[in-house]
Amino acid sequence: MAAGLFAAAFVGAARHDPDSAVARAAVDAGDAVRARTGLFARTTAVQVAARRRLRQLERERRRLDTDRETMIRELGEAVYRGLDQRADYVRSQLAWIDEQAAAKAAEVRAVEDEAHERIERAHLEVQPTEAAPAVADAPQGERATRGRSGEPK
Repeated sequence: MAAGLFAAAFVGAARHDPDSAVARAAVDAGDAVRARTGLFARTTAVQVAARRRLRQLERERRRLDTDRETMIRELGEAVYRGLDQRADYVRSQLAWIDEQAAAKAAEVRAVEDEAHERIERAHLEVQPTEAAPAVADAPQGERATRGRSGEPK
């Protein structure tokens, strides 16, 4: 605990006088730790929220499965007894249940995709910047045909 406070104080002091190599290294290390800690916190928050929503959707899906089983039994009984109006009503209820189940499945995919995208974005935010190859590294004939980013025009 004391070491962490000392390190935080040292990094804070090094920010004010970053001329020495040790101070620059300490600031860089502190920034890297802070970035990884922030990444961990954001990733954990996204995962917890997604799991909570997925559990809720799973409960709703199980309820729909139970309702569907009940409706199938009712449909069988209505058909057996020749109750055509009741059978039509139960069929419409089954269609509604199937639509709701499909919507829940789509929402599950959307929650999973959004969580994956948010985590991926968080990872990209803390990745170190990579330098693009200089235009001078390109073969002689390609130098004139390259734009600012080094990509061919």
